[in-house]
Amino acid sequence: LRCFKNIGVTGVDILMEHYRKVSSHYIEDAPLPNEIRVLSSARITELISQIIRTMNENLETGVVVSACGSHVTKVVTIVEKIKNKYPDTIKQHSFIKYNRVEDLWTPDMDGLDELKVVRRIPVLSITLNVTKPLDVESIQKPKGTSAPHTRKSPVTSKLHKKHQTDKPS
Repeated sequence: LRCFKNIGVTGVDILMEHYRKVSSHYIEDAPLPNEIRVLSSARITELISQIIRTMNENLETGVVVSACGSHVTKVVTIVEKIKNKYPDTIKQHSFIKYNRVEDLWTPDMDGLDELKVVRRIPVLSITLNVTKPLDVESIQKPKGTSAPHTRKSPVTSKLHKKHQTDKPS
C-alpha cells in the first residue's frame, strides 16, 4: 500500500475491490471481576440498576464500567445519570485505552499478497467508587407507573388563558 499513498482514497478503494476479508480477530484484555461491559443490546435503566448493585457489593474496590467504539457514549450517559442521582457520593476515574482488531484480507486475483490490517478501537473505562452504600430501590421504577409530563410552560399557560378570555359567554 505504500506505493499507492499518493493516489488517495479512490485508488485504495479500487485496490481493495480485489480483496476479500477472511477473518477478523478482536484482541482485548480479560475482564476484571468488578467490570461491567456495555453492549448495544443492553438497556440503560437495567445497566444503571446493575451498576448500583455492584457498587454496593464492592464498596472498597468500586465498579468499572467500560465500552468500546460507538458504545462509549452510552457509558458516559449511564455514569452521568448515576452521578446526578447520587451527588457528592460517587467518585469517578476515567481511563482511555485502545484495543486492537486484526483483519486478514486475501486477494481474489493472482499476483497480489495477503494483507493484514490492524485497527485500533478506543475503549473508555470509568471506575466508580462510593463513600456510602447507595439506595437501589430509588433508581428502579415499577413498570407502568410513570406519570405523564404535566408541567406547562409559561407561554402555553398564557395562550391557554388568552383563549379562555376570547370565548364569548
